[in-house]
This record gives sequence, C-alpha cells and structure tokens, in this order.
Amino acid sequence: MPIYMRLAFLTVVSLLSYGLHSYLFSRVQHMLTEAATSLPPAVVAAAKGDALWPVVTLSALTLSYFAIGSLLHPRTFRALAWISGGWMGAMTLLCVWGAVHQLLSLIAQLLGVSLPAELGVAGLGVAALLWALGLANVLRPPALKEVSVPLKELPAELHGLRIAQLSDVHVGPTVGRAFMERIVARTNALKPDLIVITGDLVDGDVEMLRRDVAPIFELTAPLGVYFITGNHELISGVDPWVAHIREGGITVLENEHQVLTHNDALVNLVGVEDRDSARFHPDRRPNLDQALAGADTELTTILLAHQPKAVREAAIRGIDLQLSGHTHGGQMIPLTWLIYLDQPWRSGLYQVRGTTLYVNEGTGYWGPPIRIGTRSELTLLTLEGAAP
Repeated sequence: MPIYMRLAFLTVVSLLSYGLHSYLFSRVQHMLTEAATSLPPAVVAAAKGDALWPVVTLSALTLSYFAIGSLLHPRTFRALAWISGGWMGAMTLLCVWGAVHQLLSLIAQLLGVSLPAELGVAGLGVAALLWALGLANVLRPPALKEVSVPLKELPAELHGLRIAQLSDVHVGPTVGRAFMERIVARTNALKPDLIVITGDLVDGDVEMLRRDVAPIFELTAPLGVYFITGNHELISGVDPWVAHIREGGITVLENEHQVLTHNDALVNLVGVEDRDSARFHPDRRPNLDQALAGADTELTTILLAHQPKAVREAAIRGIDLQLSGHTHGGQMIPLTWLIYLDQPWRSGLYQVRGTTLYVNEGTGYWGPPIRIGTRSELTLLTLEGAAP
C-alpha cells in the first residue's frame, strides 16, 4: 500500500477508534449509573469519573494493532497484538450491546415503560462471555471440512480429484509460524491431488513476515500448489509478496490459467486478481477474459477468485467451479449478518446459474482473535460427477 494510503488509513482508524471508545464509555457510564443501587459504591464512583484518558489510552491500544506487521515487527510485538486485537473484539461486542440497549431504551420510552435497571449491566456480562467463547473458538485448530462437489459433465477420469483449499490465513500480528507449521502438516497429511490458496495469506510486509510464512513452501501435491492474491496482499505490498511466493516454488496465477493433467484427463485451473486490486495498485485488476485466453473451455474449468461475488462473471463465462474465501463467514456477530450487504454468498457450497461456488470461511482470521458463530476451516473438496 502506498505510504499516503497507509497514513490515510491510520488516520481514519484513529478517528473511528476514538469515536467508538467515546460512545462505549458514555453508554457504559449510563448503564452503571442506572444500576447504581445494585452495584458496589466503588464501581459507581468509577463510572462517574472522567473518561478522557481511558478513551485515549484504549484508542491508542486499538490503533497499535494496525501497525504490527508493517511498522512494528510481529515477533517482537506479538503479545501487544494479542492484547490490542483481544480488546478490539471486546470493544466491538460491547459497542453492539451499547447500541442495542440504547435502542431498547428509546422503544421503551415510546411505549411509556421502563427497562429493568440491571438489564444494561447484565448485557455487558453476556458480551464478556461471548468474547471469552469467541477467543476459545479461535484457539481451536481449524476444522477439517470435507466437501463433495458434484459437477455436471465431469469426465470419469476426474471423479475423485481431491483439492485442498486454504484461504484467509492472515499471517501477521497474531498468526505466526507455529500456526503455519500445523496447517501445512495437516494439509500434506491429507495427500490431496492439488492445493490452492485463495488469497489473504498475509497481513504485513515481506521482510517482517518472511520467517512466519516460510512453512507454506513445504506444501506439496502431485498437481502442484497454486496461489491467487486477495485484498490483503494488495494492502501488504503485492509485488514483493508475489515475487516471494513464486521464489518459494508456489505458482501464482495472475489473470492466467494452467492446464493440469489428472488420470490422463485435462482440467483448466484459472486464477484472477482480487476485485479490489485497482484501489491499491494502478496496474492490477481482475480480468477473466485474459485469464481464459487460449483455454479450451470445453474442459472442466476451476476458477480461483478471492471474493465470492466474482461468480456472477464466472457463471456468464461457463466456469464449472469457483473457489473463494474473503468473507470469513462473517467471523463474529453482528458481521455474520452484515456480510450479506457485501457478499451474497457467505460460506459453503452454492449453485449460481450453472456454476458451482464454494466459499471457505477462512483458515485463519483477521483482526480480533474471535470467532462467534463461525469456525476457521481447512477444506478438502472432492469432485464428483453430478447424479443423472
């Protein structure tokens, strides 16, 4: 990402963080004051104190997360990343409850009734519990999802072709080398025919994350290991990352295709750039027509596209199967619902106008180390001929 865009991003994050923290402290003070008769006097007194310094301090803590991997080295500041990322998740849940409680209070006023004084504090407790459960979920190993993918007119020779998909690992502030080593070992143990990485492998600069990413180059499969860029590669410095990944022996598909041979049958593997490429790099943008140039489209064709909504164009071009990520399944409430505002296809297997789409919920996670209502996944897809 150009320096001016990085500075603009940090400025926006700073203002947003300060605004959210100011709102959060205002709502928490209101809820604690309402329940004053049920709380220890020390808590009530603290609620009435000046919130400026706590707001400034926690806003700075949140902002520090976005500097780790680009300005601060992740291995040195890993503990800070966990603290700042953890607080970011807690703040999100608390702000959601603050907004819900405020809305309920307004509705109650219109109805001429009052909410129980302790409701606000009880909701804060529920938010804290959800945060703990979400953190525990992230600390679990990614689930292995084994998915049968029926495809019309699949040649018999391709029946049973096994594809391991990794997506949205987000090596960076809190996801490091140990996580990558475990994922690589599990993936290789599956003995897939083909391995694909559908973008957002990293969050940070090559030099800072070189050692953490290194295990990815130990992935091995008979048909090869393939990678496409996601929006976070564009943010992190796409040209150095593409060069580094290629140097490690992984094939990067940038609006291009390769013809693979499995059991004497041919299959097209196509990869396109992320839909947001041009926002970060003037010379990059997805181009499916370019990627398909010279390809025999009568062959079974698999498209790697980071964002699921690329399937609209894929269906027009007659692509058989698209593999995507990007959504994280929403990662945590309320984003598990709001994600539909951007991506109509959130997770799992879909049929879109003749094209089969699979959306991986993310092998890692981004930002807050929390997953609520979703689960990190390592996917093993097996191609099957569609039932007659």
